[in-house]
Amino acid sequence: METEFENKKQKNLLLWIIAIPLAFLSVLLLYLLVFSEADSDVFKRDEKERPKFHRLEGEIYLTLTPLGEDSPDLYRLSMPSFTLEPVFEESEYRNYMASFSSDLKNMVFARGYEDSTFQILLLDEETQEISEVTPRTEFFVRNPMFSPSGDKIVYWLYENEQNPWGVGVKAEENSIYISSLDGEREKVANGVYPFFAPEGEVIMFVKNDGLYSLDLKTGDEELMIKLFTSESIVTLPEFDALGWAALRVNYSFAENILAITDSVNKEVHVFELETLIPFEYSSVKTFDASKPNWPVFSPEGDYFFILEYQEQSPGFPLLSFLYLDSEMPERIDSFTINNYDVVYMWSGDWIIR
Repeated sequence: METEFENKKQKNLLLWIIAIPLAFLSVLLLYLLVFSEADSDVFKRDEKERPKFHRLEGEIYLTLTPLGEDSPDLYRLSMPSFTLEPVFEESEYRNYMASFSSDLKNMVFARGYEDSTFQILLLDEETQEISEVTPRTEFFVRNPMFSPSGDKIVYWLYENEQNPWGVGVKAEENSIYISSLDGEREKVANGVYPFFAPEGEVIMFVKNDGLYSLDLKTGDEELMIKLFTSESIVTLPEFDALGWAALRVNYSFAENILAITDSVNKEVHVFELETLIPFEYSSVKTFDASKPNWPVFSPEGDYFFILEYQEQSPGFPLLSFLYLDSEMPERIDSFTINNYDVVYMWSGDWIIR
C-alpha cells in the first residue's frame, strides 16, 4: 500500500510539474493573441507611421511658484519619468520665463531681485556660467526669446515707473526690444508676445487689434490677422477691454503651426499654415480648454502642451499634452502639478537633448 501511495504521489507531482508550465504558456499565448491585437487598435499610427500615443520624452521648462509663497522659480520636468526639480538648486532670486537657443547651448531667462529690479540673463549650459544680457531695470521684463541663429533676443516690457508691470494698458503701449547677447539693444516696435519668424529678420507680435509682423530690415509693419472682433476667430468679450491679456501665442517651426490660447473664452486655436508671411492658413482648429495658457510645442512640432486651470481646484495647474492629428488636436495625457501655482501664466520651453 505504501509503495502504491508513493507511486501515485510521484505521478501527481509529475503532473503538476508539467501542468503549471503549460498553464503559464497558455495564458501567455492568450495574452499575446488578445492584447497585442488590442494594442494595434488602441495605439494607432498616423500617415507618417508615428504612434499617436507614446511615452513622451524630453525636458519641459516651467516657471512655478510653491503654493503660499511669492517666489517664482524655474523648474525642469523630465519625461517620461515626470520628475520635477528646480533648475537652480539654491536661488535667492525670482527666476522665470526660460527659453533655449536652437543648438541648446544657451538658456535665456529673466530674473527679479529684492529691490524690485529685473534683468535678462544667459546661462551657458556647458559651463553653467551666467552672464548679463541686459542691465537691471525697474521695469518688468518678459518673454525673452532667441532668434533662429541664436545671436539675438527679443523681449517686451512696459516702460512706466508708476506702473512697471503694465497693468490695465493696451498692448501697443508696451515696448518690444531686440538685444544682442553682449547687451546692445534697440526698441523696434510696440506690442506684446514677440517671437522671431524662421527667417530671423522678421518678428511677430500682438497688438490690440491683431497679430502683426515687422520686417527688421525695412521697418515695414503689417497686420497679418485680425483678432478681437465679432467676425474674427479670436473674439473679444464685451466685458473685457484688454483682450490681448488673455492670449498666449506660440509658433512651431517644425510643423508650420501657430497656436493661440484664449483664457477668457477658454479656447485654443490651432492654425495650420500654408505660409507664415504672408499669413495664409489652410485650416484652423478650435477646441475648449479650462483657462488655457502657454502652448509649447515639442521640437518636432507634432505635440504641444498647455497649462490649464482647473475650475474645481484653483491653484493646482493642469499640464495637458495634445497630439496634432489630422482632425483635431487630441488630448493624450494630463496631470496636476500638485502644490504649485502659475502666478502669471509663465511661458516655458520643451527640449530633447
